[in-house]
Amino acid sequence: MRVLFFALFMALVPQLVAADPVKQGGQDEQTKPEQHQQTAPSPPPVSQPPVENADKPGNSNPPCEPGQDNRSSDLCAQWKAADAAQQSANWTTIGAVLGFFTFAAAVAAAKFARDAAIHTEAGAIAANQALAQAENTSKLELRAYLNVIPNGINPLKKRRNVIGHILIRNVGQSIAQNVRTFVRLTISEDRDWVTPATDSSSSKASGALVPSGEIGKGSYGVIATSEIAATIEPRRYAYVWGAVFYDDGFNQPRATRFCHRYNCESAESPVMSVGNTGRFITGEWSIDPSIARYHEHGNDAD
Repeated sequence: MRVLFFALFMALVPQLVAADPVKQGGQDEQTKPEQHQQTAPSPPPVSQPPVENADKPGNSNPPCEPGQDNRSSDLCAQWKAADAAQQSANWTTIGAVLGFFTFAAAVAAAKFARDAAIHTEAGAIAANQALAQAENTSKLELRAYLNVIPNGINPLKKRRNVIGHILIRNVGQSIAQNVRTFVRLTISEDRDWVTPATDSSSSKASGALVPSGEIGKGSYGVIATSEIAATIEPRRYAYVWGAVFYDDGFNQPRATRFCHRYNCESAESPVMSVGNTGRFITGEWSIDPSIARYHEHGNDAD
């Protein structure tokens, strides 16, 4: 029986223990208003700083030293942002300065390049001109030159006529190609007679003429021997004139125009003796080449 009561008691003890705090809590709940009404609760105790730190204020944002990375400090983050902005501004300034100098260098390089191009172009033009001048000089030195020399006024055999003669000589260094001649004899009383214009349309082909070579040509048409007789008055002049056309060896057409003046007073006629009857003039007048003069008009060459 005692055992049964003891077991029952042990079963009820836990329930009684659990129900007691609720009751006490309820009593506390009920007693709190009364306590609030009676006295105000006292503030919690404030911890006093140690004496050695009493004069030093608290610092929730410790300073940010250069090179320090304190991620828990707002002030440090602000300083680092300011430093980064300052560095960015500095690099921007440096970049602007470098950009200015780069631009100035580019402008100077462009100017130098332009000047160099101008000088190069001028040099190229001068070089081309010098080359062309040298080539032209070489051609002038090496080309063919035809000179026309007086060769007298001479009678024709078996006829009482005279013709003017010339001697064409190549004094250049190239072969004169396609040589063509135009030769005329004119008698005039005018000491300042002017030669007519000449062209190659009426000229006659004479082949080619090598350097230092020469060929003789006579005037086209004849004149009576009596026209140059020294006894004729008034004074007369015989003109052997015309032109020689040719290629100078460099496919350039050239021409030598000439006019040789003879004074008919210098004409000579051979004297013959017939038996014992004396001497007489045959009438075959001629003028020696040494009497010829280069006239003031009609002499030209290119």
